[in-house]
Amino acid sequence: MLLNFLGTDLFERKGKAITNFPSVLPEYKGDLAAQITKDPYNFDFLSIREEYDERELKDALIANIERFLLELGTGFAYVGREYRLMLGDEEEFCDMLFYNASVHAYVVVEVKID
Repeated sequence: MLLNFLGTDLFERKGKAITNFPSVLPEYKGDLAAQITKDPYNFDFLSIREEYDERELKDALIANIERFLLELGTGFAYVGREYRLMLGDEEEFCDMLFYNASVHAYVVVEVKID
């Protein structure tokens, strides 16, 4: 695992993703939540065609869930795909839902290819 982290420059990518955490979370949680993000994520373990769409990317990530969880980092647990969320009277579906034990919070992943 250490060789994987070194080979993918994890130190350079960790905590670098652009987020809204500072504006929507208390400072201590925002800092912790920001530390679990990376930019960019490395999905070299996927074998999909060059011109893939979002569905193909989601299928490939789920098919390789163990390696995807390793890329996300420590503390992540997979909850579900196309997970139904009720927001007031509105029904929404998130692409993937995870739980992070380090920050004691759910993490919603919306897959976008652009």
